[in-house]
Amino acid sequence: MAEKVKARRARFLVALIVSVALLAFWPQPLAWAYLNLGAVEANRFLVGQENRVALRSAEENLSLASSLGIIRAYRQLARLRFRQGDYAGAEQLLNHWIVQHPEDPLGHWQMGRIYEAEGNRQAAIGEWRQAEAFNHLLRLGDEETDRGRWNEAISLYQAAVEVSAARASRGLGQHWDYVAERGWEAHQRLGRAIWRGVGDIEGALQQYKWASILAPWNLNLYLEVGSQYEWSGRWDDAMPWYQQALAADPANSETLTRMSQNRLLAGQPQEAQHWARAAIDAAPERATAWIILARALFEERAYAEAATELQRAVSKGVTTPDIYSYLGSALLSSKQFSQAEEAYTAGLALQPRDPYMQYGLGSTLVALGQASEAIGHFEAAVQVRPEMPDFWLGLADAYRQTGWAEDARAKYRKVLELAPDNDQAKRALQELGD
Repeated sequence: MAEKVKARRARFLVALIVSVALLAFWPQPLAWAYLNLGAVEANRFLVGQENRVALRSAEENLSLASSLGIIRAYRQLARLRFRQGDYAGAEQLLNHWIVQHPEDPLGHWQMGRIYEAEGNRQAAIGEWRQAEAFNHLLRLGDEETDRGRWNEAISLYQAAVEVSAARASRGLGQHWDYVAERGWEAHQRLGRAIWRGVGDIEGALQQYKWASILAPWNLNLYLEVGSQYEWSGRWDDAMPWYQQALAADPANSETLTRMSQNRLLAGQPQEAQHWARAAIDAAPERATAWIILARALFEERAYAEAATELQRAVSKGVTTPDIYSYLGSALLSSKQFSQAEEAYTAGLALQPRDPYMQYGLGSTLVALGQASEAIGHFEAAVQVRPEMPDFWLGLADAYRQTGWAEDARAKYRKVLELAPDNDQAKRALQELGD
């Protein structure tokens, strides 16, 4: 009898322990099961398999999970409310999660989306800053830049700068952090937006200088600042930045080409020739440096030398339409008419509707005494660029040389419509008795 009592007491004790254990631990696995079931149904809804059964099932299971203490369910429910357009409901649910997990970046990123949907961009940026959503901030900044909404772009880039700085302050030297490492991108974009958007050159330069400190190897950064100065017409201020780019890579043809173009625009054709020749030595296959060299020689009226240089370019296989156009112009200006005709003909074979080469070939044919053949080329030029008085003047001269006086008068009058002070057209009309 005593043994039976002991056995009953033992069984009771085991049952009591099991019951306590079940009461203590069963709700948690059950809650997680509800969470997982709700998440599955929520994902079905969110990826587009939308039906009321999936939505209702997701909400019921996630609500049960949250009532049993699974805070993560609030974030899932917030996603569903957001997808349904219930932004206030989504914000309220997500706040439950953020209160318990204030450092969770996904929660802050999701809250940022809610604020943006509600039209509160500044609050959204604040959440994305807390989420350290560096790439997201840059991407949105780029979109606003493309739209020309500079103030919005500046706010987004500034937030990206702050995110990068915060990551760097937490110990970039201890381990590699791509966000801290890429802080220069945010500074560069911010500088660009400040310069172009609000015209604050000094503020922009401060950002560019930070970018250059973080990425001294970034050649494109120096080139961009130089271009920004040129965009503002400050040619001399651009050169120090190009010099820094050159120091980073002395043989870079793009830098040398930019420097040659800068000197040409600054009215320094001899310096432009120096840098253009250096660019050609670095990359003889690029047409731009050859053209800048030719333009610099044109400035000094060294047409024969320009023709020689451009013929050298052609011999090296640089045969773009622009090369032939400048070559034809150099040969025409140096009175090498037959060669000019060949150059323009080769260029027009590549780009038949180019009005400048059509005009150049027409002028060359007139110089060769073939005015009647020139008329078609002048007609082609004015068809593409009817606002150019020189094109109409060439056509008028060609008509006059062929003896078509009435057609010539009409074209000279057209010249005066476009350029009332054109003395050549006035004199021609007087000589034609008009």
